[in-house]
Amino acid sequence: MHNNLLSILIPTFNRAKFLDYSLELHIDSFKKHNIQIIVIDNASTDDTESVVSKWAKNYENLIYYKHSQNIGGILNFEYALSCSNTKYVWMLGDTYEVDGKVIDFVFDMLSKNPDKYDVLMLNLGRRLKTQTADYYNQNSLLNDLGGLMTCIAVSIIKKDLVSDNVLKRYRPVWFSHVAIILEGISTRSFCIRWIQEKSVSGLNHPNLVKTNWSNSSKALEIACTDWTNFIFSLPPSYSLESKMKCIMDFGKVSGLFSFKHLLLLRVQNILNYQAFIKYKSQFRLTIDFPILMILIISCTPIFLLRLLMLIRNYFPKIES
Repeated sequence: MHNNLLSILIPTFNRAKFLDYSLELHIDSFKKHNIQIIVIDNASTDDTESVVSKWAKNYENLIYYKHSQNIGGILNFEYALSCSNTKYVWMLGDTYEVDGKVIDFVFDMLSKNPDKYDVLMLNLGRRLKTQTADYYNQNSLLNDLGGLMTCIAVSIIKKDLVSDNVLKRYRPVWFSHVAIILEGISTRSFCIRWIQEKSVSGLNHPNLVKTNWSNSSKALEIACTDWTNFIFSLPPSYSLESKMKCIMDFGKVSGLFSFKHLLLLRVQNILNYQAFIKYKSQFRLTIDFPILMILIISCTPIFLLRLLMLIRNYFPKIES
């Protein structure tokens, strides 16, 4: 029997190799605490089902659900939440990695404080330097950690914080996992534990390359328009100051709007002059670079950037 305290949720779609590697890395640590693993397959057409079957033979608490057709990432996320009956849920996903000692730490903290925390929030590759603390004030939370919360894998959420009404309200938005927390705490007292020294990280495999919306044609729409609108739509109990900082922090913490990634978006022609004109007003809120610099990047010839990248990759080989 699985424990009633914590379950791991893994929504997935056509990432059988990632899922296989993730289960290989984590399953022994989850077995140690009888943590239920729930894989929610959004109608994959690859070997996802056989991968789960292989691991389920060695762990009875690995549960598998598969939709008959793809229902979209947002609805699959909502469905995943409905599959768990434990006090806390951890939406780890199939492309994140967490050390076994961190899993031990999380389970031990929840076991010793089963009703104290509404959320345990971990770091992402130790990117944030904010000191470990308990948060009781919603504006302090949004101001300090809002940008990090977009990473779905950093939050271990108390199940009674999840509201169907909140999920329905934010259903068209990519950030419903953030809405669960920020809406949930806006009208009640809460305690959220931030743990700076414990981190999750992107799954690191030499032969697997993770792709997501941040390198797609939707990158600017989601990170500029959707993110900005979502934060501004939060209840008025959140101050404008904390909302503005949170909007800007997303691009910093995620690295999406680092100088390097802006160049990558230009090379992919996602960032161009037309995009600059379209998102110019939102760039001022979301990117911490002078607007003139963004314009220059958006107009720089792509062939020139590719040439510079080739040169950059070539010279280290000569030096070695």
